[in-house]
Amino acid sequence: MPDLNPNTKFSISGDNLNFINNVKFGDEFVQDLQYIDTTGLSGTVPINAYTSEITASTSHGTFSLGTGNIILTSTDQVEVGKLQTLSGKAGDVINITGQNFSQVTNVKFGNVEAEFQEVDYATVEVVVPKDADYAGVTVFSSLRTGLNNNQTIPSGKSVDEFLPIPEVSGVSSNQLCSGEQLSITGFSFSGVSGVKFGNNNNLIEAATLSSNTITTTVPSGNIRSGISLMMESGQEAPLSSYFNVSPLARVTGLENSTVGISTNNPAGGTGHLLYVSGENFVSGILYPTGDLYLGTVMGETGEFKLINHKLMSGMIPTGIPIITTGGNLGAGVAPTIFSGVVSLFSDNFPEAYPSQTFFTPTIGLPKITNINPSSGVAGDVLSVKGNDLYAITGVNFLPSESANVGIGTYNAGTISEVIPGFEASFEVGNAATLGSKGEYYDLVLSGAFGSVTGVSGFFSLGSPSIATVDPSGIVYPGSSGLISGSRLYSGATVELWTGGPGFGSYEYSENLDTSGYNATDHNTIEFTYPNSFFTGVPNYRIRARNRRRATPITDSPLIYPLKVPTLSGFSPLSGEFGDTVTVSGYFENIIESGLSLGELKVESYNQSSTTGFNFIIPNNSQSDTISVNTSGGQCVSTGILQISPSKPAISGFYTGIAAPEVIDYTQVFKADDILTISGERLNLVTGISFSGESSEFTVSNFLNQQYSTISTNVPNVNPKSGNFRMLDFLGRETESSGISETGISMVSVSGFDNYLLPAENLTISGYNISGMDVLFPYATGGATGVSPIASGLSDGMDTITVQVPTGIVYGSLGLSGRVNEVALENQDYFFPIGVVTGISGLTSESQAATGELVNLTGINVFDTRLVAEAGNLLGDPSGVLMVGFSGQITPGELPEGVAFSSGETFKGFEIDEYQTGIGALGGATDVFYSRLKVPVGVNTLASGNFFIINPWWNLSPQPQTISYTSQILGTLPGGNDQRLYHMYNFPSPEITGENDQSNTISKQVENSESSLAITGVQPFVSGFSPIRGAAGTKVLLSGSGLNFVNSIDFSATQTSQLTPCSFTGTSTVLEMTIPNVERNFLGDNQILLNGPGLPMVVCHTGYTISGERTGSYLSGGEPLNTFEYLIAAQAIDNQVVPSGLEEPERESNRTVNYTVEETVNGVVFLVTKTKFPDGSVLIVSSIPKA
Repeated sequence: MPDLNPNTKFSISGDNLNFINNVKFGDEFVQDLQYIDTTGLSGTVPINAYTSEITASTSHGTFSLGTGNIILTSTDQVEVGKLQTLSGKAGDVINITGQNFSQVTNVKFGNVEAEFQEVDYATVEVVVPKDADYAGVTVFSSLRTGLNNNQTIPSGKSVDEFLPIPEVSGVSSNQLCSGEQLSITGFSFSGVSGVKFGNNNNLIEAATLSSNTITTTVPSGNIRSGISLMMESGQEAPLSSYFNVSPLARVTGLENSTVGISTNNPAGGTGHLLYVSGENFVSGILYPTGDLYLGTVMGETGEFKLINHKLMSGMIPTGIPIITTGGNLGAGVAPTIFSGVVSLFSDNFPEAYPSQTFFTPTIGLPKITNINPSSGVAGDVLSVKGNDLYAITGVNFLPSESANVGIGTYNAGTISEVIPGFEASFEVGNAATLGSKGEYYDLVLSGAFGSVTGVSGFFSLGSPSIATVDPSGIVYPGSSGLISGSRLYSGATVELWTGGPGFGSYEYSENLDTSGYNATDHNTIEFTYPNSFFTGVPNYRIRARNRRRATPITDSPLIYPLKVPTLSGFSPLSGEFGDTVTVSGYFENIIESGLSLGELKVESYNQSSTTGFNFIIPNNSQSDTISVNTSGGQCVSTGILQISPSKPAISGFYTGIAAPEVIDYTQVFKADDILTISGERLNLVTGISFSGESSEFTVSNFLNQQYSTISTNVPNVNPKSGNFRMLDFLGRETESSGISETGISMVSVSGFDNYLLPAENLTISGYNISGMDVLFPYATGGATGVSPIASGLSDGMDTITVQVPTGIVYGSLGLSGRVNEVALENQDYFFPIGVVTGISGLTSESQAATGELVNLTGINVFDTRLVAEAGNLLGDPSGVLMVGFSGQITPGELPEGVAFSSGETFKGFEIDEYQTGIGALGGATDVFYSRLKVPVGVNTLASGNFFIINPWWNLSPQPQTISYTSQILGTLPGGNDQRLYHMYNFPSPEITGENDQSNTISKQVENSESSLAITGVQPFVSGFSPIRGAAGTKVLLSGSGLNFVNSIDFSATQTSQLTPCSFTGTSTVLEMTIPNVERNFLGDNQILLNGPGLPMVVCHTGYTISGERTGSYLSGGEPLNTFEYLIAAQAIDNQVVPSGLEEPERESNRTVNYTVEETVNGVVFLVTKTKFPDGSVLIVSSIPKA
């Protein structure tokens, strides 16, 4: 059998080979069998074939062909590619890729076998083994071999290394000092190179690896914040927080300092220096406080200085718990002192490092800091506070140096513990052993740790005595008293005893109020006798009692008090404020402010005898008992005096909230004014009733309601009857008529004169308006007031008459006076008629030439709408139509003029300049005037009078329906700037009436300066030529007065769009150039002349601005006034072709427009034609030749 190679051709020769169904190399079938007749068979060695038996199968069975020796070649080399997964945990499933993965028998991670599953010839699925080596991954196909048993071909190893992720199961300790060994247990540690502590790259230590353990040394520093394993690959594997290792500062020993010690202050006592020794004392793991670090001694916090990493020092805290056997009471044997742990706080405060080192404090001599109380009597329990009060065995009182001679030592007996080491107590014993005059004693404590004396630590109180009582004898109840005596200590009480003729008949009555002691000499007590004494008791005595005992009853003089008052009844049992009440009983010497209703003092009463008195129920009092306080004491009625408040009372009323110093009852009111009513008990008011036009109505909504004032908005009260009534919650009424006969004077205006000249009389009629000034709206804002020149009555109404002032504008009038100001908001506007007071710029013959400027001065003609928001006149009022002219006017193109009367016409003029001022005018000073410059238009020839158009023309007379049609924002002819216009729809002559608008013009004309004449030249255009053309065409205009033209516009008929034209000329001839315009100008357009009194549309058949027409007319009687705008000038024949001559030839690239003469039935027609490039002709128009 020859050697065979995988994936190469083989052949078999023999007989009857066509009966073979299949051939196998071991378990691998040949997939591509080919038959060569019956004697030959060939195919391809399977790619997975290895040295094994080769068999063939027929329908009768299987037979062996021998052993096939499969030899791998270099093309069959097993290769492992770059690892797709470079790290993982044990049990993770990863794919190993490469080529020639046939008959894989083993996969190893370094030297560690792994479970695997072949996927295909290029992929093996592998389970990461436990404790995998940090090495490459090798794939083996050990069933196969190369030539001469070469084993390198059937195996391949990855070029990169697989990093097993370590898994930790435990650490040897969770808290260690630096330098100690830490062991970490687990598996898959082959890739670990070191251990990092505290997430700090400066705290990385080398690792020693065993099979399942990592050993490392704890570094010096703060290793808190977790542990990470450093891998050979440069990666980190952080451990779970469960395996965190904390630093440890271990205390191992203590030593007391000997500096400053003494018998009374031994070493180891609180406040002394203590040395603490140990390991790993480094700043990063201790809790700092300033330059020191916190620790505890027996549970008490203290501050320690860091000397080096093995030594610290600090003061023993004063609050450490010192506990001894037996507490602070001596037990007869030496007491044992308990110990406590010394530890240090970690940087993770309040965590403390564990410690097994104990400190035992030293107890010094006992010390007394306080004895309480510092004075007392037998039976008192004394508390003794101090330090080191441990194992105390006894307490004694010794007479102090200042004590009286003869008093002895006192043994206190049994002592009780209160706070071990700091407080003990005992009871003062039998008083018989203590001095009766008050003595100081030294207190001595003794015990196992020594004794201590509190010098003059306790004062034994002596027995009191009374020398005098002042006052005594006859005593007024409630009077102050003074006891003089000895040992009257602070806190001593004063007792009142009821008396009789014998000593044994005295009984205790009550303790009296004390108010002062002599705290130095203890020889006086201030007290107060009771407010009443018992009836029938003949006398009393006084006793003083301190904590030791009371004074003898005989020490006190006799006390004889005055009689106690009695109240047997009162009448009536109820009443209102101001009613009289009579009280019966016994009342001896009622003291000042001794009568009261509950808490309210009744200052005024009438008492004729001791058996009774009467008083008046005061305002603002309430139902309560009656209390009477006399020199003999106090008594209170058993019943309650029922008191009802009186009905509300009015003391005045006024406008507004603030009360005037003096109320002027001529005051007037208007709707919605604030009405304030003053008086008493106005908080009881539930409604105010007023008279309306037809019936009474009640207001119950108040702006403010208090006891003395109530405010509301004034409703629409009947001006003929202003009285009102107030109602309270009991239905009681209070009339206003008692204050003012007229009540509320409500202003009501029924009408006034209108359309008046300056100084004309204006009469206003209405109710409650007499004595008031009239307010006119002033030109510069606000109002100007005018006082009446006459007042009167007409048809039951007031009338006031004033003269119309100057400087006013149209608007609402107002009234001022009688403590109010009333705007006539529901009345018509007042319309003043303005007049011209002066004209300048005329000749001596009162003539003005066309084109000249005339100056007009007027009053009451100002229009506030000419004022900008800043309060100044509009920047340029020129072009505003504000001046009218009445008289004989040559007919012409008027803006909107209408005939006023036979032979008279109104005409409007635009102004050139507008000024206002205040000065002397017509003999009066401070007159507000308007001054206008009026250019006399070149289209005007007239004689008559100027007048200034009233700014209120075309306003509705009702303020609420004003239509500002007189204020139009539009575009001036000949320009694009926005201007304010006056409408010049002059009044129709059909309007009649005494004060109608048409009459105002007559008034204005009659009261203006003398008439004048306007003379001059009117512009006239007789025609223009040519009548069609393109941009650049020169057009000649002929006529007269053309020197007044200052600009020419080319106007599109369809869009009214204007384009300026350049021109030159004289008063009789102008030459203009057609401008280059947009395509929407194609077709008919108009030529507009602009100047004073213009614009004017010119016509090529002749037309004047005054309306006179010359030449031919088209249908409808209108002159031909259009100019035809064409695209190109070359297509225009401006010459009329006479009859009989040839018409223009066609042109190949444009149309030709021309006019020819044609005679029909003897009539010559001008026929305009358009000839197109194809030769066709269109007749545009045909008209008879003039």
